[in-house]
Amino acid sequence: NSVNYWKDVVNNDLFTIPKDVPDNTCFNIHTSSVEKSIGKLNTELLFKNGSGQFKITQKDLLVAAFGLAVNECYGFEKTGIYFEGHGREMEIIDSDISRTIGWFNSVYPFIINNSQHANLSDHLKTIAGDLGNVPDNGLGYSIYQYYDNKRFKQNNRSFISNVLFNYKGYTNLTRATANFSIDEEVSNGISGDRRQRYELMVIINRVEDELVINIVFNEK
Repeated sequence: NSVNYWKDVVNNDLFTIPKDVPDNTCFNIHTSSVEKSIGKLNTELLFKNGSGQFKITQKDLLVAAFGLAVNECYGFEKTGIYFEGHGREMEIIDSDISRTIGWFNSVYPFIINNSQHANLSDHLKTIAGDLGNVPDNGLGYSIYQYYDNKRFKQNNRSFISNVLFNYKGYTNLTRATANFSIDEEVSNGISGDRRQRYELMVIINRVEDELVINIVFNEK
């Protein structure tokens, strides 16, 4: 069933968010970022009232909001993204990982269905249902890529997205530790000519009870 699910996802023809200049311009040297916090009050209103009213998760709310933003800007009925997860969902991992640190990163394609964008309640229910149908929170997608490699490569040509979406959830980070800087010596060793996989990355944290959104983008 999981294999059939991923086959259906990668066989969707989707529009990508348009760019001002042609391809072959997405390199490290052109990367920039913008950070925005919605404040503690708005964060509380969003998660406590919003989640409770519609009985959906925080991730559902944020993905639905991103879909509405893309629909408003570009009119897309479907938005393809790559979803990045931390892979530490205890309920789907048949191992004790309590003594481990770090992430078991999972990156998988997801289609935001904006067909119900005119009605907020219906839109949220659609997104929540679609996210709930993702097998094992996307952990199996990497395995599927090698399940039938030749067929996967043929199918995957139709799913094209230049967007990565990552909601890290609530963490114990503070403002002082939320953003880690790269040592200058290490940073100088990363070539500016290195190609970026994604042209737009939406990275969301809850830091000190505030929702903090980082948009990493290609200036070109």
